[in-house]
Amino acid sequence: MTMSFDIRSLGQCRQHWSMAADWSFKAWAHEFPADTVQTYLDQYIEAQDSATGMPEVVAAVSSADELLGIATLVLDDELPGAVEPGPWLAAVYVAPYARRIGVGQAITMRLSAQAQMLGFPSLHLYTEDKREWYETMGWRYCRTGAINGHPVSVMELMLSPNAERIYHLTTRQAWNARLTKYAHASLETEGFIHCSTLHQLMKVANEYYQNVNDVLVLVIETEKLISEVRWELPRNPDGSPAEAVHLLYPHIYGVINTDSVTEVVSMIRDSHNRFRLPPQLIAR
Repeated sequence: MTMSFDIRSLGQCRQHWSMAADWSFKAWAHEFPADTVQTYLDQYIEAQDSATGMPEVVAAVSSADELLGIATLVLDDELPGAVEPGPWLAAVYVAPYARRIGVGQAITMRLSAQAQMLGFPSLHLYTEDKREWYETMGWRYCRTGAINGHPVSVMELMLSPNAERIYHLTTRQAWNARLTKYAHASLETEGFIHCSTLHQLMKVANEYYQNVNDVLVLVIETEKLISEVRWELPRNPDGSPAEAVHLLYPHIYGVINTDSVTEVVSMIRDSHNRFRLPPQLIAR
């Protein structure tokens, strides 16, 4: 299934508020039995009027103006006994007709970027049954909690741009052609080599390597690199910086010395031909 979509603030598309509130009410009623559809509509109003960037509700909307998914960034997600600091990623819901095309990943990454832009070093969430899915996007399991009698996995995503490891996608042919150093073509054309955090890896793989065979990911120890790493906004095709609400990406301004590459892992695909995080890289 192929479907183009945009990520927008839900405040920009009030025509979808009723459906979004109904989805949320039905999906989370067992965790929050006192909530109503109006509870969520009130949250959308609060988000629209907020001057602090939270709460924030985003929506994935198709080119035909069809609501595909929603997610929320809140300071406190009301988990009993929680000791983790905010903010929290909450109420992530993707319509059944829009699953497995990257909607969930896109809306969660947009709110991760929002939290990073607001200066938070980490982001948390809790989930009843999606732990493995979040782990494929670089989230780390912290502990087990419970809400209204339902056990949940509490998870954390580090947002500070100071990762010990960064990741670079390449082909087996390009990697095998290296000598003592490796340089991607972008070093000459753009002045740096594109890299990712674990959280960003699947988005990059599915966006830029979907039609490439034999894709590898290089696991790079930043302390061993001889070249400078700068954390910057991604670039548009014309070379200009991307929109401000976007996670910073690690860019290597120089060659990659091969002794900084501690692992070389083959990328894998699922039954829908989308890349998935190799098991060796989960929970690093």
